[in-house]
Amino acid sequence: MAFEALSFAEECQRRFADALSFTLSVGLGEPVEHPDNLHDSYHEALDALQTKPVNRSAMIIPYSSDPLSKDHSFHYFQKVDRIVDAFRLQEAKWKTEMQALFQNMLEEGISRRGASSVLHYLTYHLNKTASGMNDEYYLLWKTETMPALDRVQKEIDLPEDWTQMVLQLLEQFAERLDTQRNLRSQGNLVQEVKAYIEKHYTKAELSLDYLQDKFGISGKYLSRLFKEEYGLKFVDFLIDLRIQEAKRLLTESALSVQEITERVGYSSPISFARTFKKITGVPPMDYRKGK
Repeated sequence: MAFEALSFAEECQRRFADALSFTLSVGLGEPVEHPDNLHDSYHEALDALQTKPVNRSAMIIPYSSDPLSKDHSFHYFQKVDRIVDAFRLQEAKWKTEMQALFQNMLEEGISRRGASSVLHYLTYHLNKTASGMNDEYYLLWKTETMPALDRVQKEIDLPEDWTQMVLQLLEQFAERLDTQRNLRSQGNLVQEVKAYIEKHYTKAELSLDYLQDKFGISGKYLSRLFKEEYGLKFVDFLIDLRIQEAKRLLTESALSVQEITERVGYSSPISFARTFKKITGVPPMDYRKGK
């Protein structure tokens, strides 16, 4: 029975190739003995097709109940988190990292189900990020960009096509965002503050009070503007910069934890270690050993 189904699928593929301009992939469910069980085999065939690598065509894919054979895309999600963080802060690297992610997905032959999971995860976190921005920015996202991303997921079948569409939509949103920020005087101020933090985050004295004196603006007001512009608190942005640099020094240098503590702007090794573990889940030395 299984051999006959395979032969029939191969014959269908040949006929499609001869008569049409597109290829055919066939999912095969488990053989059944009674017509009442055909719907089970049908759904198994659909499930098998969901594991088809996006960089392959004209495949015959038998169903497998082995969970190890199914596609899991969780290892892409951490990359998505970094991309969304960079996009939120409008760092130029978001685009190159997203292009690398999409290329990696295609080269590794991620399944359609896996590609769809990554796209859903990406759009969910982008939407969450946009919702933390000011109302003007979020309205732009909610009325234009998000609906377009939804259409990509629903209407475009091939991941190699939606990757280009997603990049294009996010680039357009970023350009509109940049234009609106430049029209806002406080937007220019917050960008200046952000640039200052990125350059001087290793200063232990860097705080809202410090920035208040530096830029002549209320620390409380500056904190609110920063949250509106970038969707995260000033303190979270500062911590992220420091922890990212600490992770680099732990893996690329032989500096002690005490020296790294001072290098990244912490005055207390205990405070640094506590914050590092909260962000990464492990103490600094365990992180170094694990890498």
